[in-house]
Amino acid sequence: MRSLFRGYVFLSAATLALAAAGGASAESRLFSVRTSQPGVTIVEASRNGQQLPVAGQNGGATFFRIDNPAGPVPCSNTFRFIASNGGSVDAPVDLCASNWALTVAVGTAAMPSPIAPAPVAPGPVGGVTVPAASQPIAIATDDPDVTITGVFLSGQPVTIAARQDPYVEVTLPGGAQAFQCSRDLGLALSDGRRIARLVDVCQSNFVVVISLVGGVPAPAIPPAMRPIRPPATIQPLPAAPIAQAPLTPVPPTPQPVAGMQWLFSAPGGAAVLAYAIPGAGPGAFNAVCAARSGLATVTLGGSAPEVRPGVVAPVVLAAGAFSKTYSATGSQRSEVDNLAHPVLQVGIADPLWAALITERALTVAIGSSPPVALSLAGSSAQAKQFLALCNPHP
Repeated sequence: MRSLFRGYVFLSAATLALAAAGGASAESRLFSVRTSQPGVTIVEASRNGQQLPVAGQNGGATFFRIDNPAGPVPCSNTFRFIASNGGSVDAPVDLCASNWALTVAVGTAAMPSPIAPAPVAPGPVGGVTVPAASQPIAIATDDPDVTITGVFLSGQPVTIAARQDPYVEVTLPGGAQAFQCSRDLGLALSDGRRIARLVDVCQSNFVVVISLVGGVPAPAIPPAMRPIRPPATIQPLPAAPIAQAPLTPVPPTPQPVAGMQWLFSAPGGAAVLAYAIPGAGPGAFNAVCAARSGLATVTLGGSAPEVRPGVVAPVVLAAGAFSKTYSATGSQRSEVDNLAHPVLQVGIADPLWAALITERALTVAIGSSPPVALSLAGSSAQAKQFLALCNPHP
């Protein structure tokens, strides 16, 4: 069981009952950095002049953690990277546009990577372009019976520059210093509906598909409307050596755990959604809410070195186009494995629940531990029952 599930274990019922309350507004994010030179790794990183903690290393990549106690971690940052050979490089970069995975070309201690001696105008950084004026995005829905008649950003209408149903193309405003990946997107539909979603436009290379019906494959985008984004590779300034292939994370394969399935129950008026073996107790994903409370406590069966009782640690949950970092609090140590497990508070309106219904696999990344993918086969009906009982508005 342990070898199939990579360290996921069952938690006691008391762990769910004693789950920590109230998620903080602070956010922590992990990103990986590797170099373009074999045998050379990144050993230090500082962000805007402040050194970042190392979260771990894997396959030549070093993972660093960014903590922002004031709210979400911003996409645009200025980094200084120090390599194991003594070389260094300074560069601004958009982490969202590079999918939180960077490749850095560094020099040596005797011949460090050149750094511009005077301020230069913002521009492309190793293929990650910060749009100075605008960025086109393509938008569609998964409902074949409706078309998009209007697009709004933060409640303000924007002009539809091109149309090839079901896709429309609009231009997002940019800026010389930063580009916002997270956008408040509103749509007017041909059947009279108006919807709004908070979306990450950088997540899928500036192609956004809004889920309306669920369970339907995303429509194929016409080649003429596909926005182009260069690969995420940082090169030293001002010299530009041979471009390196972008580091593209490969989602882990869903784990075939024998007998584990998505389950719903309603003991004593509460609602429970779990990915577990029937009758064997809580499993890999365990959500509990009081009826009509609108808030669920989620306890994960995995752990990581930084997950300790009462200590906040980052957890990334992703499924399809959905990806979000949560601040989880470590539970008391389990009597089964003597480990603390992450506990997070998730509102019923959170897009995580829609992803559980419509997507095929849920990727769970706890702290510096390798991500694990859980199959979402059979989750749709169970998640809908869970949401129906938790929803404060029946």
